[in-house]
Amino acid sequence: MNWYALHVRPNHERLVADRLDAASIEAFYPHVMAPAPRSSQHRNREIERKFMPGYVFGRFALERKTPVIAIPWVVNILGWGSHAVPIPESEIEAVRKIVRLPSVQPHRFLNAGDRIRVRCGPLVGFEGYVVRRKNVAWVVVSVTMLERSISAQVDPNSLELLAPAAKAA
Repeated sequence: MNWYALHVRPNHERLVADRLDAASIEAFYPHVMAPAPRSSQHRNREIERKFMPGYVFGRFALERKTPVIAIPWVVNILGWGSHAVPIPESEIEAVRKIVRLPSVQPHRFLNAGDRIRVRCGPLVGFEGYVVRRKNVAWVVVSVTMLERSISAQVDPNSLELLAPAAKAA
C-alpha cells in the first residue's frame, strides 16, 4: 500500500480524515491544535493550525480507491493526468516528525538550498534542506507532489552538510 495525497474541499480535511479512519484506511492530516489568538472571541479555546490546507494523505492500494473517492468532500487523488502518483513514505514520515515539534510553521516550497542530515535531536537521521531566518537555522520538510513545505527550528550544530546549494550561473 502507498500513500496518496487527496485534494479535499476547503475546511473539510478533518471530516475526510475521519471518514478514511472509519473505512479502515490509514489517514494523515498535518495539523496541530494551538491556543486561539488573544484578540479572538474564543480566547480560551484551541484552534486547528493546518500545515497543508486542502490536503489529506491516505494509505491504500490504488485498486481499492473506490471508498476513498466516494467520500463527498474528496475532490481527487493527486497525480499526473488520470494516474494517481504515490507520495514517498520518507516524505510522509518527515512531515509526521516535524509537526510534533513546538516551533513548527508553514514554509514556502524550496527547490534549491543546502541539503542536510540532522545528526541529533528529535529529527535525527532526517534529510532535508536548511534555511536561515534572523541567524536561526530552520530545517524544511517538503511534499514534492503538493509543492508544500513546513519548517522547524533546529540547532545548527546538529546538522551535517550533504550537498551545498547549487549556484546560479
